[in-house]
Amino acid sequence: MDRPKIRWGILGTGKIARKFVSDLAQTSGEAIAVGSRSLEKAASFAKEWNIAQAYGSYEDLVKAPEVEVIYVSSPHSEHLAHALLALKAGKAVLCEKPMAPTLPQVQTMLQEAKAQGVFLMEALWMYFLPTFRQAHKWIAEGKIGEVKQIRAEFGFKADYDPESRLFNPSLAGGALLDIGIYPLTFAIRLAGGSLKKHESVVQKAATGVDAGLAYSLEFDNGVVASLHCTFEVDLVNEAIIYGTEGYIRLPLFWKSTEAFLHTSDQVEHFVNGRTTEGYDYEAEAVHACLRARKTECDIMTWAHSEELIRIMDEIRHRHGIQYPFE
Repeated sequence: MDRPKIRWGILGTGKIARKFVSDLAQTSGEAIAVGSRSLEKAASFAKEWNIAQAYGSYEDLVKAPEVEVIYVSSPHSEHLAHALLALKAGKAVLCEKPMAPTLPQVQTMLQEAKAQGVFLMEALWMYFLPTFRQAHKWIAEGKIGEVKQIRAEFGFKADYDPESRLFNPSLAGGALLDIGIYPLTFAIRLAGGSLKKHESVVQKAATGVDAGLAYSLEFDNGVVASLHCTFEVDLVNEAIIYGTEGYIRLPLFWKSTEAFLHTSDQVEHFVNGRTTEGYDYEAEAVHACLRARKTECDIMTWAHSEELIRIMDEIRHRHGIQYPFE
């Protein structure tokens, strides 16, 4: 007998919401409602993606009785308010990364999810991709020996607009939270140890947020990571895990469709021939958690979200980068 589909409400109608809804159609869930500050925008989005119900406010969306889980895809600065709306309404939440722009805000969200006894997860979709899981498997199997170094970078040249979400401090702008979170979490997950210390160098935009960042991590098992993110230039955009017996390379690692295992005698090529962007994997992970009545995901835990934002807070504050709402 077929299981009933998990019913989603989409909070926000931006670019990322479009990608998520497109991939959601390939899963055991379905988008049945969308909310925006403008009913016109919500209705247009609903028509485009064949969504049954459109709401002209986020408050009305989270109150919809048929909705089981809310996907929060609003700007970083709004994650706390929008996630709390959903959590207080008893709805499960998948919140785009970063879960919130500051540690106190993340902790408030986690406290509310715990108090309400409902599911909450940060949408770090990279962890659920088959290529990332394959890289993790190769490491666990000892295919590259002992991991020693990790290198990861994510950067592109963005048009400078001080009012855009990338550069506006009021919208929690900056490269670290928007794209630098990917190299950071990649290294933390694959290093195999606890973070010992981190150092960084920042290039600031005229608005005062970080436009570029070079950061290094040292773990208690001796692994070191060299990471880069930027809005100023186009980077190669790949990640490499170096071990004593070989290395693993993931082109476009945060959305990778292939992974390469290089050892002394061969190159193994793993291909994920998906036809989606890749958001369907994290959506199915959410479905599994909801069906199992879990409040957090074993792969993307609350503790991990808290660790990530704590490190990013430390990096920002070390360089005098502070948001107006802190």
